[in-house]
Amino acid sequence: MCSKNDLCSGAISLTPNTSCVGTTGTFSGSSNTGTSTSCFASSLQDVWYSFVATSPTMSVSLTNGVNLNLAMEIITGSCSGASFVCDNSSSSTTIEFYESNTFTIGQTYYVRVFQTETSLITSFFNICVQSPTLNIEENEINNITIYPNPVTDFIELDSNLIIKEVNLFTISGQLILSSNQKRISTLHLPEGIYLIRIEDEDGNIATKRIVKN
Repeated sequence: MCSKNDLCSGAISLTPNTSCVGTTGTFSGSSNTGTSTSCFASSLQDVWYSFVATSPTMSVSLTNGVNLNLAMEIITGSCSGASFVCDNSSSSTTIEFYESNTFTIGQTYYVRVFQTETSLITSFFNICVQSPTLNIEENEINNITIYPNPVTDFIELDSNLIIKEVNLFTISGQLILSSNQKRISTLHLPEGIYLIRIEDEDGNIATKRIVKN
């Protein structure tokens, strides 16, 4: 039996939230229903979702707990619309994340979730669409680099500026640590997506999104 959202015409509508409110999906019963683009067109399975952008800055997150390489394609306007992004950038096999500040408010976007494995699967995953509560890249500090990203053990801040404060938030805006150091341990953090907010001595602020693997 085919999955109800195996075809783009059966795409499941997702409601954007300020926090990640996950919707459970599965590849059980799905096939490759095709895409009009070259985005992993030979993937064995894909399923479809849609959302209406509520902000220029939107993000889509995919998570799973079975070491499965997931990816996504976002298509603008209709099932045969232009490809907004083809994303399989995360090195993690439990998280795939995409964010952009160029979405059009009120526009419908279709999300094609596909797997890049070499055999058919029936695994479950979670998908959520967010409009973050914190502004990304606002009041940007130009001469600072945050690395690595994705992060594993430590976040490094490379800058000649004097750092007044560094705050790390969950994706929903909960403060989880504060520091004034340029090297911050992330060993205790679970895998996921976080926001790091940096303020220098002159009050300039940069907010970046990081992924913990």
